[in-house]
Amino acid sequence: MILENANDHFYNEPAGTVFGFRGVEMTTTGETFVDYGAVSGDVYGAEDVAGNNIISNYGMIEGPTAGLNIAAGGDTITNATMGTIGGGIAIASGGQTIINAGAIDGNITFTGIANSNGNSVTNSGEITGSITLVAGTATTIYNDGTINGVGGTAISLAGGPGNTVVLGKTSVLDGAITGFSSGDTIDLQGISANGWNYSGGILSLENGSTTVAQVILSTPFAHPDFGVAADGAGDTIIHLEPPPTDFAGNGMSDLLFQNNDGTPDIWQVNGTNLLNATPLVNPGPTWHLVGTGDFNGDGKSDLLFQNSNGTPDIWEMNGTTPTKHDRAGQSRADLARDRHRRLQWRRQERHPVSEHRRNPGHLGDERHDPDKHDRAV
Repeated sequence: MILENANDHFYNEPAGTVFGFRGVEMTTTGETFVDYGAVSGDVYGAEDVAGNNIISNYGMIEGPTAGLNIAAGGDTITNATMGTIGGGIAIASGGQTIINAGAIDGNITFTGIANSNGNSVTNSGEITGSITLVAGTATTIYNDGTINGVGGTAISLAGGPGNTVVLGKTSVLDGAITGFSSGDTIDLQGISANGWNYSGGILSLENGSTTVAQVILSTPFAHPDFGVAADGAGDTIIHLEPPPTDFAGNGMSDLLFQNNDGTPDIWQVNGTNLLNATPLVNPGPTWHLVGTGDFNGDGKSDLLFQNSNGTPDIWEMNGTTPTKHDRAGQSRADLARDRHRRLQWRRQERHPVSEHRRNPGHLGDERHDPDKHDRAV
């Protein structure tokens, strides 16, 4: 069955059966497909190549490659309580709304398309596979049902940051949340926690000395630091705290100096191993480095200067490369109100080089010692 015109509507009645290479193919925007019967295909049970369409399933849609293949964005897909989608759902574009109250026998996979962003998945039924973001960001996953997972993973956030996972009071995850990164958020509903402990890939949420919930969780960082806070509604919000000064976005702190002549110098390090030392453009001796923070929310540290006359200046950084600077005069109090803009203020008496080794490539190597006119920030 091929829907070729805008505003086409196809209703498959309870006794109806549709079979083909693709059981149902939607080729134009503005179409509606409602299934109460059985739809199957040699490849896909149904496919949408146009986007901005509506698919509602109360029966069975199945295909060996995927029950639904969504190649364009903006669809609304509903699998009702009595509905079953065999083969899962493959999605190659963003802006999708998926609501499952029935059974999805397979994975929901957002495939390797860079614009697979801004999706919403709500599950109150059962997914026998996993929800996987191969690509795409800013996806909200709300689970109050069961996700059985595949290979130990229930939800994979591998596509990029900015995703939100909401775990309802009756949520069941048989597997881990993997790829949890800076910019991602987990919202535990009905759980009130004010502390945490992370060991062996298990994040334990604590209220005082009592463990109130556990989440199997993996991050790209070897020693993650979590932010755990109540949201005021009886729920707990979890995110990753960035290291104090992390220019590479790899979860490890780097070192920052400024020479008396004004030249900033970034040392990117791995433990006590110096990876590279990069002097930056000199803003002049009247501009003083006073702190760092993630001002644009990209998970990498930026620089905050202040002139001797009081004018602030933010340098947005991509690693050790300045990409933008702003002397808009935003106050420190304004900056502190944004969690992406936490500042690490300079302590003049602190020197970051505490390991005086003389092995090549280490921080204490004579070739990499900071100049006597350099100050640590």
